[in-house]
Amino acid sequence: MNDVKEILAIIPARGNSKGLPRKNIIPLCGKPLIQWTLESTYKSIRITRFLVSSEEAQILQFCKDQNYETLKRPDELSQDHSTSEAVIMHVLKTLKKKEEYIPDIILLLQATSPLRTAVDIDNAIELFVNCEARSLISGYVPDKHPLKTFIVGENKFLIPVSKPEYPFMARQLLPEAFVPDGAIFMTYTVDFLKNDTFFNEYTIPFYLDKNKCIDIDTLEDLKKTEQLIKSHWKDWMNGKK
Repeated sequence: MNDVKEILAIIPARGNSKGLPRKNIIPLCGKPLIQWTLESTYKSIRITRFLVSSEEAQILQFCKDQNYETLKRPDELSQDHSTSEAVIMHVLKTLKKKEEYIPDIILLLQATSPLRTAVDIDNAIELFVNCEARSLISGYVPDKHPLKTFIVGENKFLIPVSKPEYPFMARQLLPEAFVPDGAIFMTYTVDFLKNDTFFNEYTIPFYLDKNKCIDIDTLEDLKKTEQLIKSHWKDWMNGKK
């Protein structure tokens, strides 16, 4: 894996979610939602360290009881307007101040994307460290191409989202589209500290099975995810999809 030594995964887990209250610890097929990401991260053979960032005492204690590393974040980083980037920066600055610890690569693994497996994580890392990219984002190819759509202007006239000819072209002639799913974000620490983002002009896609690309935000999302787990989990765990 080139000269990469330290790979830190950070799992943000806010306690005061409004869309689905306390969703990070809501049961999903018999275990708390965050547990799915914790287990996949723990089983990764590439990640060298991982921790959970939260302001919620119950989430922090749940993770500590299973011997997972945690970091309590300030309340001001746990509001509706708080960004994942600000949470990541808090983790990096805290670890550097307390331990002089600076990882080579950082991963953001959202607890609300429970269907990515340890195999997915390790495959993403292997792809990333063996290419010239500076960042990686997971996602999927959409069924409907976004370049064939319009936005509605203030005067109610249609405006193409890109070139005027795109909505009328055959899908095969359009540039490939990619939809980020939130399951895996990855970048070099030096780049994140400089740019405060996981995206740059050297970002590559990591393709996941579209069924895995679910971000739980509502009760309906939760029910759909339970059905997907019952239908596909054995194959996903065996690396068949």
